[in-house]
Amino acid sequence: MADVRITLQLNALERFIIKDGNSQFIDEDWWNENIQPVLYPFWSSDKDRLITVNYFSDGSHDIEKKKYVYDRSTGERKWRTYSWREPTQQEVDQLIEQLTEQYFSYVDSSQETIQEKLYNEYGRWNKVSWEGVRMIRNFLLDDSDWTQVADAAIDDETKAMWTLYRSKLRDLPSAHVGQDADEVMFPINPTYFKTTFVLREGNQDKEYLMTEDQFGNFTATTYSEYAKRIVMTIASNYKIKNPDLIFAPYPEFETEQDELDYVLAKIQANNV
Repeated sequence: MADVRITLQLNALERFIIKDGNSQFIDEDWWNENIQPVLYPFWSSDKDRLITVNYFSDGSHDIEKKKYVYDRSTGERKWRTYSWREPTQQEVDQLIEQLTEQYFSYVDSSQETIQEKLYNEYGRWNKVSWEGVRMIRNFLLDDSDWTQVADAAIDDETKAMWTLYRSKLRDLPSAHVGQDADEVMFPINPTYFKTTFVLREGNQDKEYLMTEDQFGNFTATTYSEYAKRIVMTIASNYKIKNPDLIFAPYPEFETEQDELDYVLAKIQANNV
């Protein structure tokens, strides 16, 4: 028999939902506008508050609530936690379906916000950063992974050229110690070498990546074209709890790299 696991957990006090092991904190405005109407008044009300809902892979559930009760022995009113068994299975299934829908809606919405704010940060920089160099290098390596598989539809000579190209990419940025990031020289790829470079006058006898004119730096325009891919990568790698804390106004920095490092550090600190 397969292990029974929690597929969705709602914590109404902390305002977070865990879906298949992925946690998502819900900001207060979204919670009040989208989650609270689902819960109120059947699941959670002013004097009978929902605390947690655990929904398991076999369809079973566990629900905890707090009830505002009167203690006759002390004459005091206080909150008491109890397990709630009143809802039908159909009502629970419907709640889980609604919470799941709201979970994915919030994730999509929050990630769009994060991507937009990240792009605004990267897009306004006119100078390539070292973090940008590393990410562009990684993108170029990813884009050429296909050339290294055993059944790649290229001849041995072309494959060797792609192997050399990828080796030069891996040398970045270590081969440029002491230089600014915008001075980094990227190698041209074998496709450009064969279709464009060797057709120019005086280049016919040059070997691939053996001359300095086969390396060039990325302009701000080229860098901006990679900004969206950089943003999508960061946004997908980090589940950020509160983007407003990251992109709130912050102090002036001497260099753009210092500013970028500051932003990335805050992103990592806010990772769920």
